[in-house]
Amino acid sequence: MPSPTSATCSTRLKLLKRSRRLLSKFLLTLEARIMRVHGRSMTPALHPNDLILVQQDGFSLRPPRRGDLVAVCPDVLGGRAIVKRLIGLPQDVLKVNGREWRLSDGEFFVVGDQQEGSLDSRVFGPVRRQEMIGPVQGRLWPIFRPLDAGHILLRSWALARGRPERAQRVEGRR
Repeated sequence: MPSPTSATCSTRLKLLKRSRRLLSKFLLTLEARIMRVHGRSMTPALHPNDLILVQQDGFSLRPPRRGDLVAVCPDVLGGRAIVKRLIGLPQDVLKVNGREWRLSDGEFFVVGDQQEGSLDSRVFGPVRRQEMIGPVQGRLWPIFRPLDAGHILLRSWALARGRPERAQRVEGRR
């Protein structure tokens, strides 16, 4: 007769295997992609080596919103995917670092939370809708840090665009 601890371990192992299979099926159903964060341009929201869950073509369910964390794969990067914050939507006019950007239909402006040395739309220009992989749905690892600390950046962008009412709305969210 097996000991109680071996039966418990066996049961836990079966549950673990079953939950891994269910998680795999769930991810395939969502058409999700697991990505690893490289670089420090998205701190404090994301740190190097964080594992994140990106819903591929997640914007088919809802339109992209200002402030979303998104994975993009601009043509100029040769197929390399990066994660940035969406700050400019189609038809927006942005003034960034003294340069004015007019976004046309299907163009979006993405930046890193740490603007120093960030490879983003200020460097390679606006990204087209077809270059967007999808929104970041959550952090898989480490699980103890909150995902989004970028509300401070959004507030500063709203103030820079002369929209204090939007800055107050952004500041109040949590």
